[in-house]
Amino acid sequence: MQLFIWVGQSVTPNNVQSIWGVNSPMEVPDALPKLETGENSTMNQLMSSLATLRGKNLKPIIIRCGHPDAKITEARMRRLMVCCYI
Repeated sequence: MQLFIWVGQSVTPNNVQSIWGVNSPMEVPDALPKLETGENSTMNQLMSSLATLRGKNLKPIIIRCGHPDAKITEARMRRLMVCCYI
C-alpha cells in the first residue's frame, strides 16, 4: 500500500519543523522521523494505524511541491486520487 504525503509550498515553517524537524519543505526527508512533538507523534500514529488496519507495511511517498522531482510523482498521485462531488 502506498501513502502519498504532499507537502505544499504554503505550509508554515513551524509545521515543517514540528512534523519533520527541518526548516523548509524542500528539506523534508523521505521518511518520517520520530520527534518529541505532538504533531510528529500524531503523524506517526496515523501511519501506524493505517498499516494495522490494512495489514500491510505502508510505503510513504513524500511529495515536496516545487521540488524538481515532484512533477512526475504529483502526476502519479493525481491519477490515483478519488474525488467525490456532493
